[in-house]
Amino acid sequence: MEHADAHARQHAGKYRLDAIGRKIAIIGLGKIGTAIAQAFASKGIEVAVAGRRPLNALAALAAQIGPSLVAQRIEEAVNADVVILAVPFDAHREVARAAKSWQGKIVVDATNAFGVPLDELGGLPSTAVLPGHCPVRSW
Repeated sequence: MEHADAHARQHAGKYRLDAIGRKIAIIGLGKIGTAIAQAFASKGIEVAVAGRRPLNALAALAAQIGPSLVAQRIEEAVNADVVILAVPFDAHREVARAAKSWQGKIVVDATNAFGVPLDELGGLPSTAVLPGHCPVRSW
């Protein structure tokens, strides 16, 4: 335990990784993204947060949620190893274009498709537009 405490003090204030050494980002800070961000913040886990709001507005919201959240532009957040996608369904293609590559990324799909006609979904999850990623559907 002492070693873990010393390690935590040494890295305090730096961009921390999760327990397996991966950077995490949440894209979308609506109700779902904010709830997920609050869960990470309550454990002091540093997570990048991004969305369609201006960066200063995101930074203010992140600061309200917790000090372990780091506001970023979507173009930066998509570089994380684990991306939690919590945007409205109509925004997922825009997010998909923000990354040069989704190869090898873990994408947790918390995209809200509420109100989207089934024929528009095409029987595919919203992450179908992210080639090369490892999808995880949250519900």
